[in-house]
Parts: sequence; structure tokens; C-alpha cells
Amino acid sequence: KNIIFREASAQRGVNDKLELVAALAMDPSDALALLAPKRRRAPLQYAAGEAICAVGETSAKELCYFTGASMTTLRALERQGVLTLSKREVYRRPQVPAYEEPAPVTLNGEQEEAYQGLLAMAEQGGGAALLYGVTGSGKTQVYLKLIHTLLERGRTALVMVPEIALTPQLMRIFTSHFGHEVAILHSSLSAGERCDEWKRAKRGEARVVVGKDTRRSSYMLEYALSAGLTASGADAYLLHVTTTPSVSYVARTEGFDCGVMISASHNPYYDNGIKLLNRDGEKMDEAVLVLAEAYLDGCLEADGQHLKELPQAAEDGIGAVIDHSAGRNRYIGYLISLAVYSFKGKKIALDCANGSAWAIAPSVFRALGADVYVLNDHPDGLNINLDAGSTHIEGLQRYVTEHGMDAGFAYDGDADRCLAVDETGALVDGDKIMYIYARYMKERGKLVTNTVVTTVMSNFGLYKALEDAGISYAKTAVGDKYVYEHMVQNGNRIGGEQSGHIIFSKYARTGDGILTSLKLMEVMLAKKLSLSRLAEPVTIYPQVLINIRVKDKTAAQEDPAVKAAVQAAAEDLGDTGRILVRESGTEPLVRVMVEAETHDRCQELAERVVKVIRAQGHGAEG
Repeated sequence: KNIIFREASAQRGVNDKLELVAALAMDPSDALALLAPKRRRAPLQYAAGEAICAVGETSAKELCYFTGASMTTLRALERQGVLTLSKREVYRRPQVPAYEEPAPVTLNGEQEEAYQGLLAMAEQGGGAALLYGVTGSGKTQVYLKLIHTLLERGRTALVMVPEIALTPQLMRIFTSHFGHEVAILHSSLSAGERCDEWKRAKRGEARVVVGKDTRRSSYMLEYALSAGLTASGADAYLLHVTTTPSVSYVARTEGFDCGVMISASHNPYYDNGIKLLNRDGEKMDEAVLVLAEAYLDGCLEADGQHLKELPQAAEDGIGAVIDHSAGRNRYIGYLISLAVYSFKGKKIALDCANGSAWAIAPSVFRALGADVYVLNDHPDGLNINLDAGSTHIEGLQRYVTEHGMDAGFAYDGDADRCLAVDETGALVDGDKIMYIYARYMKERGKLVTNTVVTTVMSNFGLYKALEDAGISYAKTAVGDKYVYEHMVQNGNRIGGEQSGHIIFSKYARTGDGILTSLKLMEVMLAKKLSLSRLAEPVTIYPQVLINIRVKDKTAAQEDPAVKAAVQAAAEDLGDTGRILVRESGTEPLVRVMVEAETHDRCQELAERVVKVIRAQGHGAEG
């Protein structure tokens, strides 16, 4: 009836924008070794290869621009297996201010009252409100805190302002807090920019980065996690075998909603666990973990909140599983970029514990020029931490002395901790590492707040050495997350645990074993001193730690007879030592630690308390 007609030649008014991306396709050290012979006869190939090893992934256009290479050069590297070239969609984004470190959100009494009222309204389905008595800048602070809370609870936020108020200053505030997640729409955008900002806002599903250690069960859990994430509509980006700090780094630098690390850290292969990291690369708040565990247990009521069943995605709503090895390569490049000095001429032994470090640490040290000797770098799924790594340092100590190493570094299963061995074979534990680097920072005027954050497990000798160096210290509960919380709240730059979890807050959000070893190398090279000389001022008091397997950790510690035994030991020690009884966070163990002037005295008092624990029927051995 000629009411409508079909036009087959019609085209879309706005097309998707695609770019060619170059991504590193092999281990950086292997790539550099392959390209080394071409340094003179094919300098552009070498330059492009060296650049992609440093950054992991970048646009082919940028790689050519900064190295002088042509697409013919990149195709040649692709044929050699050094890199891959693929197309991906990129969003045309309006110009926004560079992301900055956000200022903390602090509310006064009136602002907090407004925030609580708006939050309650949002939880009850929404509504409208006027904020009386709250200034313009105060309103922004209220909105920021509200948006943070809603995003943490899986909600979204739409902020509508008059275009005249959409200033660079306002955009800077929001991008500093929410980074790439902010989609900005206004009338002056081009059609392509409006289309892509709308797609970014509409897409909205979660992006989760996932890493794992070398345990056989980690592969099983990775598949299960990927299935669950994609079934609920999220995209799972797989880093494969990598370290916990690398997951933290990728989560915070690439705009992921959260990170997941499958690992049981320093424990045997038959144990496993899941570490959850927020979008800032930090370990998730305990309240969030409680809600997650309650949901897994089938409880939809937890901590006063009603949890909703996750809907199952369908059709094009199902998420994707994406190989993201490039993220791990970028982390390797980041570590290499932090080095201040060349390691050339230094003989370094690395004990990778048959865990995550084997895929990263040797590459970093070799790229920096060290002569690297690697122990325990053949994981088979069952040998992680088996007589290896930071929990069995004696193997590295023997190797260092027998082969004349300048130093040795031992990591645990997921490489979030590091212990060192000096050139004499002596242990340099987390306490000595913190002292060495804190003193180095103080000498250069870099030790902000002049404070080192420790846990209650740190040795008396550390505190004595810090006092002699004019450095203050703080003590937290055992656990690197408590150390980090204290550091964030007080602006401290270095903290950690005797076990080797060291946090450098300027560079990382979690303990990072490989970063720790790089920082120790920096001090050795800067001061031209051996590791033994650097650690010399710290005299470690004798310490005995006895782990006793128990039926119930809380019952064992709260038993009146046990508490009396602990109190009696503390009175015997007076100001010449201390006793500490605490539970393991990952195993059914109670740990009894005693420090005193002699080893025999430590052993005597620790065994006295352990004997009472067993006599009261709390032991679960055998």
C-alpha cells in the first residue's frame, strides 16, 4: 500500500571505532633473548620488541610512533611469535581531566545526617529530597559517599547537573574517585562520543580479573569461578598463574570492578582459598566478606541486610571469559620500571616455592641485568611450598653460601611475602627488611610520618633498632590487612609483618614479595653495602613459636586455666621479654610465641603454656 518501503542500501549513521592492538605473546625475558641478535641489524624490530616487553599491550599506532617502527616491522614480530596483533573496539571519549588521587570523603554532622537519609531512601526504592543546611561543596561530599556505598552494593548512580555546572573541576572530582567508570554526556559531544558514552553506561556489567597460583585445585576453582561469573552476566578476565599483588595492581590500574586470587598462600597444595580484592586493589572489607560467605551458605539475611538471588544471564547477557595475560605482562613491566639501578654483576638466588613467583620474578631480575639462579621453579600442582620458599628458608641459605651469591630472596606460594638471605647465609626476615628500608627512606627525607607499622608479632630487637634510628613505630593485630588499614588511616609509607608481608603504600595496596626484593636491592646498590651490613643494627631477641593443633581455637584461648598460664609466663618475663598467644587465620592452630633473653627460657615458657592447652583437652593432634 506504499505506506512503508525497505531501503537495502541504508548504512548506520555511527559506526563502531576499532583499533589495532599489539600484545606481548611470550615471556619478556624470552622475547628479549630472541631479539638480542637483531639489536644491530634490525634495530627497529628490537626497539619495538623491547617496548612491548615493557608495557605488555598497547595500540599498534602508538608502538610505531614511539619506536619508529612500521606496520611491516610489527608483522615481522608477529610472525616470530613475539607479539600478537588484533582489533578491538575502543570508545570515543570526551576529553576528561587526568585521574588524580582522590581526597578523602569526610562529612560533618549535618552532612552525615543527609547521607544517612538519602541512603535509607535509596534502599527503600527511591524518592526525592532537598538538602537543607548543606552547602554546595558539602552536597558533593554527600553525593560522593552515597555513590561509593551504592557501587559497593552493586548499584549504579546517575548524577544530573545543569550543563553550565559541568565544569572541568567537577569532572575532576568524580574521575578522581571513580576513574574510567564515569560516563559523561552533554550536548557538545560528537555523535560518536555520545554513542560510545551511552554504550559504556548501558553495558554496565561487572568486569572481574582473576588470578591463580600453581596448585592443581586452582585450575578447577578458576573454571568454576569463570562459569559462575559469566552465568551472572559478568566478564571474567583471566591472568592465569600469577601473584596476588599482580591481581591487585591490574584491578586498580585497569578499572576492574574487583579482583579474585585463587590461592592458599604459604599453605600446602591440598589447601586452597579465594582472596577478594576491591576495585582499588585492596583486600575487601570484612563486612563484604561476611555477606559473600552468607550468600554462599544459602543465607539471604546477613548483617541486617537482605541479599537478593543473583539472576541468571541469558542470550547476549551472558558474560565472556577473556584471556588477559597482557595484564600480567604489564605488571612485570611496572616492576621493572620501579628499579632505580641496574643489577648487572650481582649474583642473586631466587626461591620461587614452585608457586606463582616462578612466572614473574626471574624475568624481572634478568631484565634488570642480574645473574639469576632460580630454585624451585618447576611447579607440578602438588609441590607448591613443599620444602621450598619462605616457609623453608634453609634450602636458600645453603645455596647462597655454597654458590657465593650476593643475596637470595624466597617467596611464598602467591608471592605476597618475601624473606631474604644475606651473603653469609643469614636470614633477613620481615622485621629486618622494614628496618633497612625505613632507615633508607628516613635518610632521604622520604619516610612520611616517620613511622613504621608493625604487628604484635614483630621482635623486640626491631623496636630497639628503630628507636636508636629515631624512627617511631605502631603495632596492629596480626594480618597484613590490619597493617594496611592503619597505614591508610595515618598516611604511613611502610609497614608489614615479620613473616615477610611488606607493604610499600606508594607502590602497592598489598604485600608484594617481588617488589620487596627489588626495594632491598635498591638499598644495597644505593648505599654500596652488603645485605649483612645493612641488617647489622638489628639484634633479634631469641624467639620460640609453637603451633598446636586444636579442636576449637576460641575455646582454647578463652579457657581460664590457659589464660592463667599465659599470665604467669608474662609475669615471669617482666620487662625482659613477652608472650603472645593467638589463633591462625587459615588453619585450626593456636600459636604460642615467647621472646626472652635466651632461647632456653623461650622454650621453657612456651612449652609450659602448650602443656596446659593439651591438659585441658583442647589439643587435636593425631
